[in-house]
Amino acid sequence: MDENSWHRPDQAPGPQDQWEQRHVGGLDMGWSGWAVTNGPVVIRSAKEQDLDSLHVLDKEVFGILAYPFFTLRQLLDLHARHCLLADDGTGLVGYCLGAVAAAPRIGWLLGLGVTPKLRGGGYGRDLARETLRRIREDGARRVQLAVEPNNDPAIHLYESLGFRVIEYRADYYGPRADRLIMSAPGSG
Repeated sequence: MDENSWHRPDQAPGPQDQWEQRHVGGLDMGWSGWAVTNGPVVIRSAKEQDLDSLHVLDKEVFGILAYPFFTLRQLLDLHARHCLLADDGTGLVGYCLGAVAAAPRIGWLLGLGVTPKLRGGGYGRDLARETLRRIREDGARRVQLAVEPNNDPAIHLYESLGFRVIEYRADYYGPRADRLIMSAPGSG
């Protein structure tokens, strides 16, 4: 396991597991911040060879609002450190895309998605926490995101991570694609 990945266990350790304590970026993330040698899901940095699978997953999660392939390519080229994937060993099950603007130092969560069959399992939270940690570590003074106003599960997740609604933006992504802009503290 390299420094750009960590395993997320789905259950408490048992005698059959070989566990080592390893916190992600020094955050206390409960069980999902521990490493397990035989864990089913790894949170890791995206690589060029992941782009096809990431594009398929983004379309599965966001449908017509999914990023075009070339945009995902550019995000990876420019913000690879903030593009994280949840990989179960057979394919991608989630992702989080982030970025830090140069001036002013505002971080953005640009996309967070988990395959529908695994939602509610904590993968989105783990991906967002690690992406936020990296964005803050890279000097963002605050972090923002845009979320669909009726996406209550996502809004509750973001609120639990310290985000608060700061603005309602009609037609943010085009006609009838309104969004709430949420903000959380950055590195200070």
